[in-house]
Amino acid sequence: AISSSIGSNVFDILVGLPVPTIIKYIVVAAQGNNLDKLARWNFDTAGIVFDTVLLLMMVALIVTSIMLTNWVLNIKLGTMMFLLYFIFLVVCILNKVTGVAA
Repeated sequence: AISSSIGSNVFDILVGLPVPTIIKYIVVAAQGNNLDKLARWNFDTAGIVFDTVLLLMMVALIVTSIMLTNWVLNIKLGTMMFLLYFIFLVVCILNKVTGVAA
């Protein structure tokens, strides 16, 4: 399950995002339209360092919790995963509402 989710996300990032964008640019160029007039995407990168560190810490905590249960999926590991996810959500929501890491 873990390798499937990782592989799926990697595929989405490497294929699912760029291929439609490239197709859009090819179609617009083939129609003779100016590529400079295409909409540009603006990304808000405020807080990206905080988000990245938080995600890496969560990965480390998840791997550690799996190791502590001897790589066995049981009720203890399920509870730890739920608590870690809840903590992650609370921290993310508080960060976005208060803008501390921005």
